[in-house]
Amino acid sequence: TDHVYHDLFGAGAHLRHLGRLQGQADHASLTFRKAVFIDTTSPFWAGLALFNYKYPCQPNSGLHQFRDFVLQRFGVERKIIGNEPNRKKTLTFLVRTNYQPHARSNGRTDRQIEDIDADAEYLRRQYPDYHVVVASFEKISFVEQLRVVAQTDFLVAVHGAGNMHIIFLPDNSKFLEYVPQGFEQRTRFKFISRCLNIKYESKRAVVTQKFNDRKISVSIQTD
Repeated sequence: TDHVYHDLFGAGAHLRHLGRLQGQADHASLTFRKAVFIDTTSPFWAGLALFNYKYPCQPNSGLHQFRDFVLQRFGVERKIIGNEPNRKKTLTFLVRTNYQPHARSNGRTDRQIEDIDADAEYLRRQYPDYHVVVASFEKISFVEQLRVVAQTDFLVAVHGAGNMHIIFLPDNSKFLEYVPQGFEQRTRFKFISRCLNIKYESKRAVVTQKFNDRKISVSIQTD
């Protein structure tokens, strides 16, 4: 089990509202050795929370600083794309596998690739200049996930929260997001890619099955 928050920031308190400490003699003043503050009034973060991506990227959004802090804390370096022109580039096909994140979960992962081998072979045909690697993050540690992404030239994945890993991609990398029907308005990863100098593209994922719990399986083979 990973303890990512503890590994990043060490032991400490999670303060939801600093105002609750007012009037407490023992906490009249606070001193932080390390702290992360997010300005939720910033157009960048407000837009990200509300699916409202009309704002331009802001150099002071904190996104670059957070990325660099996490990579430094775990000792992971991002690849510099272009330094090895004769090396075959890496395409990472990020897939989901079933797991149970909490007791209420039935263990089935939403938007799962129905036939991973077939879709990986499809990518090899589509992108013969790349070495295609299939990766699933459910069974590896967070630092291993960082290492995979930081050495990726081209990331391919179906729309989902796990795609926040794009913030750790190298500069000038590519991200291809397959989006199932009904998710077209969720364009946060396009927005983040633009902010981080990542070449973004989206294509439609084909829904192959619908389950009683409203989850689906998909394929990326669209032709």
